[in-house]
Amino acid sequence: MRIISILFFLMCIGVVYSQQVVSNQWIISPDVSFNGYTVASHPGLFYRFEMGLAVEYSLTSRFMTGIRGGFSGFKNEVRKGNDVQGGAFVRYYIIKGLNVLTGVLLQSQHRNGIIGGIGYGIKVNPNIVVEPGIEYVHFFNQKENENYLMGKIALHFVWPCVEKNE
Repeated sequence: MRIISILFFLMCIGVVYSQQVVSNQWIISPDVSFNGYTVASHPGLFYRFEMGLAVEYSLTSRFMTGIRGGFSGFKNEVRKGNDVQGGAFVRYYIIKGLNVLTGVLLQSQHRNGIIGGIGYGIKVNPNIVVEPGIEYVHFFNQKENENYLMGKIALHFVWPCVEKNE
């Protein structure tokens, strides 16, 4: 019962401080993503990390579009390496704060794919939003099993700051 009470309290706090998007806003978002895993037949930790920067524009109060770029590093069972990557995406806010994202990913080593993700924006102040989320990437021309699911944290800097009263 105590855990349910704590989760309910955190959910209420999250709803009060969730991100509210208004139209005609620009958002600049640095982000970091990581996943790590082990394989029984191979010793060691395998991983993928990404660091990027996105620029988004809100067309309506629920719909945003943008471009992103950055780099990633990885080590899997077959090889390890780095990629420069970029792409375009759209983000749709289902309810206040909760959003889904889809887009295309173009990487320097000719591994292009699609992205799907979900995140929840938490307003720190009128200009800054912290967004934890999860992203899944599926590659079209994969050499080995390179599809992945990653935990992500993004920091959104909103400009111009427009408070929406509800």
